[in-house]
Amino acid sequence: MVAVLVRLKLTLLKNALLRSVLKVVGLVLGALYGLGVIAVSYAGFVALRAYGSVELISGVTVLAFSAVTLGWVVFSVLVSGIDETLSPAKFALLPVSARRLQPGLLVAGLLGIPGIATTVVALGLVVAWSGSVAPAVAALLAVPLGVVTCFLLSRLATDALAEMLSTRRFRDLAVVALALSGVGIAVGVNVVAQGVGTDPAAWGASLERGAEIAGWTPLGWAWAVPASVAQGQWLAAAARLLLAVALVVACWAGWRHFLQRRLTSPLEGRSGSGKVRPGGAVDRLFGTSPKGAVAARSVRYWRRDPRHLANLASLVVLPAMVVVLQFVQPDPQDLVIVLAPLTISLILGTVVAFELAYDGSALALHVHTGLRGRDDRAGRLLAVAALVVPLLTVVVLACVAVAGRWDLLVASLAMTFGTALVVSGVASWISVFWPGHAPPPGGNPFGKGSSGGVEGMLSFLLVTGVSVVVSAPVLAAGIASLFVDGLEWLALALGLGIGGAVVAGGVLLGGRSLDRRWPEVMRSVTALET
Repeated sequence: MVAVLVRLKLTLLKNALLRSVLKVVGLVLGALYGLGVIAVSYAGFVALRAYGSVELISGVTVLAFSAVTLGWVVFSVLVSGIDETLSPAKFALLPVSARRLQPGLLVAGLLGIPGIATTVVALGLVVAWSGSVAPAVAALLAVPLGVVTCFLLSRLATDALAEMLSTRRFRDLAVVALALSGVGIAVGVNVVAQGVGTDPAAWGASLERGAEIAGWTPLGWAWAVPASVAQGQWLAAAARLLLAVALVVACWAGWRHFLQRRLTSPLEGRSGSGKVRPGGAVDRLFGTSPKGAVAARSVRYWRRDPRHLANLASLVVLPAMVVVLQFVQPDPQDLVIVLAPLTISLILGTVVAFELAYDGSALALHVHTGLRGRDDRAGRLLAVAALVVPLLTVVVLACVAVAGRWDLLVASLAMTFGTALVVSGVASWISVFWPGHAPPPGGNPFGKGSSGGVEGMLSFLLVTGVSVVVSAPVLAAGIASLFVDGLEWLALALGLGIGGAVVAGGVLLGGRSLDRRWPEVMRSVTALET
């Protein structure tokens, strides 16, 4: 079964690369980035082996690899998602159990760029401890345990949160948990940095103390085994090894539980909300026109689809992190707090750009009914506006109130809403040519397509780069208004004028392009459902 799933994974990857040049570009860029990380890491491992003391090697390796383990979980949930090329839902109709699938899914899951890069970098732990035989042997035991722990913890976290998001009772709680987790991690890092300061001696003592603490957490149990052996702490090494093995066993059992549920009960099975009553508040708000119907359906999707709720979490995490980080600083900057809502405007482009992908095969309804492209573009923007405009307004008012800078309210509104309009317009046009891929309905909302997270990152960079250039006059006037009174009203006028023009252009040009490219768009957004 392992060989079958590995061949299937490689075949799907090969076919995806043959169909799209963008996927090839994304894979190449991701591979180059991974090679760069590996090269820098091994240079550090060699330097540690040659010049580092046992305490220094212990502190650096334990903390660094604990951070890698945490990064697998955080990035899987909040940033790039997990690779769902071999989604368990695709095996639901086959007579195969979770027990048989697990080993193959584990090996296939580690064949992506993150898995390969992590494995190769983790082998550098052997290089760092190769000065002595016993620590090197312990490192050889720690590497597979640590790598498997990274994978299993990320799977367990995303599957558990996906389960919460698929249940209406826990959806809002899950979104809040995601936001708080991102904020908590950022605050923790900042507090540690503030407590250490800039004294080299303090850094050395803090490094040793931090490694000791991390080594007794699930993130560092495996990675701290060779450090304990090198320091002659044989009892601690044995305890950490047993704890690391127990963690892998527990995560393996937990993953099997969620995997079995995915094989027998798709996530979408409990995410429905019953009948949709025509003439409700949403329909009255948007009307009965074609674009109104698209907007009403999109709003319902945002409230009920776990995949959209995962995006909603990403919209609220960044500004919350910026604000909270300022308050743990000894000298918080009011301007940074006031400008925090601008982060929502910048990430909004990714949300708008992948709206087509979230429809999947349901997008055929637009094609069969002869919906005009501009109605599709306008309807989706109306839905986003209905949700994001209140969110932006509340966040801007809250940030200005927290900073106590009501004199900057107009400037903050101008830059935030002006940039949001520009980003939405640009994304409405670019997404027609690059609709991207989204987890299929009923799939893990934290999953990503077979092209990996690189394609999503490239889309974000393209939309954001173009938007920043177009909205430069708005941002320039807004920043200048911080020093010259009266310019905030110019910034507001520019924001509404330029933003409105870009939105109108995005709807018009994107609509015309969509009318010509319906077949190509359909093929792209349904690639993961076949």
